Amino acid sequence: MRIRNKTPDRHPEYTTVGSDRVLTWIVLFSVLFGISCNFNAAKPGKQVLVTEGLSGNRVDGYWLYLPKNYDETKKYPVILFLTGGLGVSSQKIDAKHDGPAKFAIQEFPDPEIAAMVQDSFIIINPHLDIGPPETKGWHHHTETLFNIVEEVSATYSGDLNRVILTGLSHGAGGSWEIAKTHSDKIAALIPIAGRIKCENDCDNIGDTPFWIIHNKDDDRVSVRYAEEVFDHLTNNKTLNLEQKESIDSVPKSEFVYSVINESGHDAWNPAYSNPNIYKWLLEQTRN
Repeated sequence: MRIRNKTPDRHPEYTTVGSDRVLTWIVLFSVLFGISCNFNAAKPGKQVLVTEGLSGNRVDGYWLYLPKNYDETKKYPVILFLTGGLGVSSQKIDAKHDGPAKFAIQEFPDPEIAAMVQDSFIIINPHLDIGPPETKGWHHHTETLFNIVEEVSATYSGDLNRVILTGLSHGAGGSWEIAKTHSDKIAALIPIAGRIKCENDCDNIGDTPFWIIHNKDDDRVSVRYAEEVFDHLTNNKTLNLEQKESIDSVPKSEFVYSVINESGHDAWNPAYSNPNIYKWLLEQTRN
């Protein structure tokens, strides 16, 4: 591959996979033009793009974040974050800068957030390529997603008893659907601003702890989705379901429902930037 020096270095953060200038350019070109590459050089406190073993798959790569002070002798909870519809694209970088990892890689994060997210979790941001509408849902790719989680956990001391599934908007709906079929693999679930539904299958989520978050005046995805799920769960399951109108404290229950008195679709940035989310997550385990 010929590397042209006149091409601007638009994404200097790709130096996370190595300090060599050539490696930086190769990663840049792979992301921008879909060239397959992989470096087994995950770097603590940074995100690295991994594509190995995913050639030809619609989930064609993932961004991997390791705790800033990663210690291979420790076991870490694993956050699997599913992007919204804008992250379903031909460019892998569209899956990078969102969810919990957005706040883990901030240069000057809030100190309390830093303590919670930078050093406590392994974070996986998978990328979903453009393809047929009938397989746009994240739940159509469940096997691939959990294969990624298992491989990362085996390589980087992830704790499979503390796998956290979360997503925003399109990714929230996907996380909810995945939980219906794979609750045995999930320690906690946080769908934010998504089209979550309960028909006759919400009972399949079992006793998996969840925290549903939605803005009251969401102009993109109606809050009625969250409200209908709440009604179904309270009428059909015996849960200690805690209602919270904010995320300003750590919930006492394993099952939480928060309709925030805010407008707009973006309920996720306030949530993922709040240490109470991570404090609650650190309390959850399958065993």
